[in-house]
Amino acid sequence: MTFIDDINALKIRLENYAGLLDFIRSTFPGKNLTVMKTVRDRVEIQPGDCPLIMMTRPTIQRIRQGNAFNLENSVFLYAGIFEPDRTKALDELIQMEELCEEAMLSKTEIQGDKGMVVVPGDSVMDEGMFHPVYFVVKHFTVKER
Repeated sequence: MTFIDDINALKIRLENYAGLLDFIRSTFPGKNLTVMKTVRDRVEIQPGDCPLIMMTRPTIQRIRQGNAFNLENSVFLYAGIFEPDRTKALDELIQMEELCEEAMLSKTEIQGDKGMVVVPGDSVMDEGMFHPVYFVVKHFTVKER
């Protein structure tokens, strides 16, 4: 099994997490959530692409455990929304971030999902630099058992 199985399982978690989907439906009527695996610097985002979650894997750390190595993969989620009303943007972005974390920590029965431990890390927000599109970046460490 490779990390491809793991990242596909994480993508499915995000695409199917009921709380996240309910939030998208109620907050952005008529819009669907797009979850994509990508390389961050090669994607151009248009306001109509939101709500959007981009997943990247920027680093792998090999940790020696006796005669073996355990892998720790960094996964970054770039979660974006389109919100013309500045007074709503922060609350919506916070809720999107929290629901992404819940989804990443949920479990499914698909291949690749049972053999990993997901540890949430830090996050940073764009602070409205590109109004009306807002993004938060959330770091996760994915450890294989």
